[in-house]
Amino acid sequence: MSIAAAITQHAESVIAAERAARTRLADKLNGTETLTGRHFGEVMAAAANAAAWKELLTLAERKGSMRKAVELRRRQATRVLIEHRDSQSTSALTNEGERLEREGLRSFLSYTEYTVEDLDKEAATAARP
Repeated sequence: MSIAAAITQHAESVIAAERAARTRLADKLNGTETLTGRHFGEVMAAAANAAAWKELLTLAERKGSMRKAVELRRRQATRVLIEHRDSQSTSALTNEGERLEREGLRSFLSYTEYTVEDLDKEAATAARP
C-alpha cells in the first residue's frame, strides 16, 4: 500500500469514527435514556479529531497531490495552534469545543510528522529505473 493510500485509509477511519459517534448520540436522543455531557463530549471530540482529516482529503482532491495537501494542512494546523489562544468564553461548552479542536490538530500533526519526507522518499524510489 502506498503512503498516500495509507493516509487516505487512516483519514477515512477517523471520519467513520465521527459518523459512528454521531449515530450513537442520535440513537440516545431518540431513546429515553438520560443524556449526560459525556454523550455530547464523545461527538465533539470525534468531530474535532476528524476536522483536519476531512480538510486534508479535500485539499488532496483539489491539489491533486497528497504530498502538497499534507504540507499545506500541516502549515495551517501549526499556524492555528501558534496564533490562537485558549478560549475565554463564559460558555464551558465553547471552551471545551475549542480545546478539542486544538487537540484534534495536535493529533493530526503528530500522525503526519514524517509524512512529507516519507512521500518524497516513496516518489524518489518509484522514479528510479
